[in-house]
Amino acid sequence: MYPPGDTGNALDRSIRSMAYLMSREGNVMMAAEVDDELQLMRASAGLLSDLQAALSKLLWKRGDKGRVHHLVRSRDLDHVIQLIEPFQGEPQLLDAHLKTLLPPIVEAYLAFLQVQQAKSSSSLTVSLDVAASKLLYTFCKVRGEKIIIGFLNNEPRYLELVLANLEDFRILSAESDTAWEKSYVLLLWLTHLMLVPFDLSSISAVAQPPEVHEHMSLQPQVPSIARRVIALGIHYLASATREQDAAAKMLVRLVTRPDMQRLELPAALVSWALTRLLKPSASPNSNLHTFLGPLRFLVGMTVSVDTPGVASLMPSIYSVGQRLMGDAMLAFLSSSAVTKKLVVKLLRNVALLSLQCSFDGLIGFFEASNVLEETIEYCLQSLEDRDTPVRFAASKALSMIILRLDPEMGHEVIQAVLESFKEDMPKSSSKPDFGAANALRWHGLTLTLAHALFR
Repeated sequence: MYPPGDTGNALDRSIRSMAYLMSREGNVMMAAEVDDELQLMRASAGLLSDLQAALSKLLWKRGDKGRVHHLVRSRDLDHVIQLIEPFQGEPQLLDAHLKTLLPPIVEAYLAFLQVQQAKSSSSLTVSLDVAASKLLYTFCKVRGEKIIIGFLNNEPRYLELVLANLEDFRILSAESDTAWEKSYVLLLWLTHLMLVPFDLSSISAVAQPPEVHEHMSLQPQVPSIARRVIALGIHYLASATREQDAAAKMLVRLVTRPDMQRLELPAALVSWALTRLLKPSASPNSNLHTFLGPLRFLVGMTVSVDTPGVASLMPSIYSVGQRLMGDAMLAFLSSSAVTKKLVVKLLRNVALLSLQCSFDGLIGFFEASNVLEETIEYCLQSLEDRDTPVRFAASKALSMIILRLDPEMGHEVIQAVLESFKEDMPKSSSKPDFGAANALRWHGLTLTLAHALFR
């Protein structure tokens, strides 16, 4: 701490001056952004009208009601996508129109899947399912997949259709270059279809020979549909695109179903994921993405704790987060920015769970360990990480934890953040020397305060 009237106060004044200058620059930038927003709002009516008309022509044959195109010209598809992308700056302008824009795409997609499918042999055209997938992906990118996924049809009768189509597409993808947007959208669709309200065993077809997954042991009663979904999920967990994230969400949705929990599916898949992460020698020819997929799945499990069975898995999941950051044998994995970001999320979710836990088994674990303190300490250290996404994740995690803490403890964390600004300042000088400041740390600390104020 600096004595009154010394470098500490000078530093505080400098911080306030910097904030003032930044706010002035921010106001100028904000004014320019407001102008862009006004222009988009004025043009939105015309864009939406053009989009509605272009979608209808792209998907459906003219004068032949109810029949979809089998092939779509690439330039027509690009034109429609270019009508959607301007809304990325103001996505809420789409909200009132999504109920008229998205159902026709989903309806055309389903209609195409139920007819003899055409394959494009030209770079000038794409099949309708690929075109619809690219459109749905663009909407996800602009408005967010959590909103768009709600418009996908989740009638149980379409589960087998979507599942079989993704299985066929997986085989096709192994033989030639394909559009990853299709598998991404179908994985999201299967995630939504996992909400069917009755047991999967009641809609599973005749059991096929189960696909064997190393380090995974499933009960014989696991229905064939669940086994097929697991096979697809594990395959796409190794993807380097957004398919990986969608596959992780699909597997979490599957294993947390009540009927799957009765078959101990959460424990089986968590055990498989832990083995993949902590024993990399078991997969000698794997790349980084084959490990990130299981880690994403474990992070998803930490926000799906709704039963004692799933809660009992949290200590093991928490321990893998600690091991990834502290085990020299896993350095190749822990050096990745994506890994560090996911570990921050994992620790954050478990720490938040410790503040509102109602499961007896977990309460004992949290009381015997220092989950909250260790997570706060790790996040504070991560605020100076060389990778911006890691600093951002750590600052967001701290703000979420501060919000859940009682006021006194929350104040202590905020105070620790404020004191960290002064760590690099020479205490002997009467004026602060900003040249000695750690720019990465200051950025992370500022992000933390911004997140905390926002919340």
